[in-house]
Amino acid sequence: MVLFALLLTPLLAAVLAGVIGARRPGIVPWVAGSAALVCCACIGILAPDVLAGDVRRAAVPWFAGVDFALRLDGLALAFAILVAAIGALVVLYAAYYLAPADPPGRFFATLLAFMGAMLGVVLAGNLIVLVVFWELRACEEIVASGMGC
Repeated sequence: MVLFALLLTPLLAAVLAGVIGARRPGIVPWVAGSAALVCCACIGILAPDVLAGDVRRAAVPWFAGVDFALRLDGLALAFAILVAAIGALVVLYAAYYLAPADPPGRFFATLLAFMGAMLGVVLAGNLIVLVVFWELRACEEIVASGMGC
């Protein structure tokens, strides 16, 4: 269950940042920072078991006998820490760097969606899930460049 919370936190926060970004731009960095810190906390909860040699798995039935599976082993833990920690640092930096005229909602929503997509790539438990999050990651890069997806 914590694996799903780790994955869904930045994705749901991205939607929230996009929705409230135009109305309450001062709150958006707090939402993004909170999401990144919740991801770090989820990793902290899972880390002792993984460091002891356990592989954490979670899956729900998806379609045609394929499960939406997540898997966290030692290597995935290292990359999940990198994604969450660098995401938190980028949010902290951007909160003070962005000019008041910049749209914080769009920036932080894109950043959180990219963070969620990267966590999905890292935690993918099968090839189908990996391809879905890899394409979501690529789509986020295209959206961030302003070309549309």
